[in-house]
Amino acid sequence: MQGKGYFQIVEKNEKTVFYSVLIINIAFLFFTRFYPSMDGPAHLYNSNLIKHLILKNNFLSGFYQINSIPIPNWICHFILSISKLVLPAWLAEKLLLTAYISGMSISFRQLVKTVKPENLSLSIFIFPFIYSFLFHLGFYNYALSFIFFFLTLSYWLSNSDSNSFKLYISTGLLLTLTYFSNVLTYVFLGIT
Repeated sequence: MQGKGYFQIVEKNEKTVFYSVLIINIAFLFFTRFYPSMDGPAHLYNSNLIKHLILKNNFLSGFYQINSIPIPNWICHFILSISKLVLPAWLAEKLLLTAYISGMSISFRQLVKTVKPENLSLSIFIFPFIYSFLFHLGFYNYALSFIFFFLTLSYWLSNSDSNSFKLYISTGLLLTLTYFSNVLTYVFLGIT
């Protein structure tokens, strides 16, 4: 009987518990200045190049140009480049990682709410999966793509009956964001 009471308390305070754990996870990001990942510094370097190309740095323009072909893996560089216009590199990375942790957990919670609302308290189990091996390698685009994966699935499942123009525009936008995050996740989303 005690176990049943425990689960009732957890379900009753699910939202408070979920967002408390989210805040704790975000707080851990700020224990170091730079998040230790393998590709994180490369993302910061590339976004710095993009920022200088946008600001018309004549020296770099002689060696680099922005690719006009719409290829995947651009979301992270875009976010970092825009952030670095007003923030230092380490803070721009913190902003990106905060958006990732918040977005991943909240989008998964939304998907659980859409699929099986009575199991919403199980959405807290996303937190161990946020810190995947590929995230620690610094594959930020791949990590960010799951936010759009969960959001697209949730949006489509909750609105697919409407058959409205807004549904197709919103779904198309979410699919485009998924594509520009990671093509593999985009393919998985299409299969799903």
